[in-house]
Amino acid sequence: MEQNQQETATSVEQKEISHFNYAKLSFELKEYSTATSSLDKFMTNYPNSTYYAEAKSLWISSLAYSNNFIQAYEAYDKINQPGIDLLKIYPNIVYGRACLYLSNRHQRLQQRRDIVGKLAKFSFQQTTH
Repeated sequence: MEQNQQETATSVEQKEISHFNYAKLSFELKEYSTATSSLDKFMTNYPNSTYYAEAKSLWISSLAYSNNFIQAYEAYDKINQPGIDLLKIYPNIVYGRACLYLSNRHQRLQQRRDIVGKLAKFSFQQTTH
């Protein structure tokens, strides 16, 4: 009985690692749509995973690279301490989000100013030193 439980635990762990590696490989192959959906499922299925933080970072990057700036921007804002990869892509996320505000005539001018102001205040050099 104990051996079956160990085998089951190992099987679950292998599925977790396989799922993460598939999603990460999709990202590395620039299959951002596949990576986004795989990482989303991974984070849902394995919220306590040791790979969760990396998966979240890859997920946000996948969103940005697939031009889903709204969701990438909202997800980035929920990160307490973004890693270097997210810090590098943050200006692109903010710029993409600002462009969406500018292209949508129904958005208020203040929202446009706020988001462009975030980009103006962002200094990558300050965050990496």
